Amino acid sequence: LVEFNDNNRPLSDFSVTVKFHDTWLSTNLTGEEGEVDFLFTVPNNHPLGLINVSFFFNGSETLHSTIKIINTITIRSSTSIEIYPIVANPFPGDFFNITGSLTSDNNTALTNRQGTLLSPALTFSIDGDFNTFIVSSISIDSEGNWSAEIRLDLSFPRGVHNIDVVFTPGVSYYGESTNNSIFDSRGYSLLSILSPLDLDPDSRTIRGNSISINISIIDNAGSAVIAVPYDVSIDDVIVESGFTDSNGESTSIISINPFTSPGPIIITVSFDGINGST
Repeated sequence: LVEFNDNNRPLSDFSVTVKFHDTWLSTNLTGEEGEVDFLFTVPNNHPLGLINVSFFFNGSETLHSTIKIINTITIRSSTSIEIYPIVANPFPGDFFNITGSLTSDNNTALTNRQGTLLSPALTFSIDGDFNTFIVSSISIDSEGNWSAEIRLDLSFPRGVHNIDVVFTPGVSYYGESTNNSIFDSRGYSLLSILSPLDLDPDSRTIRGNSISINISIIDNAGSAVIAVPYDVSIDDVIVESGFTDSNGESTSIISINPFTSPGPIIITVSFDGINGST
């Protein structure tokens, strides 16, 4: 506080009052250099955004009153985003929901100055990727609970996955927040008989002799399904069992019964899948 028309002479021992937005602070006296300090702890329920801080000097017998307003202060809130435990165990191509909460530092939903609920800008990634799935919808209620519907691509790999969600505020008075969780997804298997091919003349065999059957099992992501059992049946009778190798392939040598009727026989290979969540 200075006396303007006396070369800005510092004014000491004068009362100055401050109004912080709608809150009046205790009056303080200016010091020897005319300085005055105020400390205000912003409560968690304080309105957010740009606010005014007004300094009042009520004058004296020889000095006019004056007001100074600071309008560059923004009250911000930290945010917290949670992901509730994911119980879904989706297949590629399936839609599934994940849920959570998004709240400010006073545990309320995110609203603007008028109390209107903000639409959250949530960004998802799975295992660090953004293009192996789609987010079809996001919703949030008045309590800050959000829900997102996600669809995995058909080539999405099976296994345990880490999902991250980031809240990016579209306003200056909320901070960014992030969190992560895990979930299991299942995969499809593709079993192929590599040889013999259907009615391949080169695969004809004389009854009583043996025939080599080569198979492959891969999943929907193109990865080999390793060390899993399979059964080979001829005319609905299981004649051989085996396990796939590190390439997801295997070879079985089948002896043809010498009393088999001449003509085509039906070879069936079956894989029962893997028990569990993947």
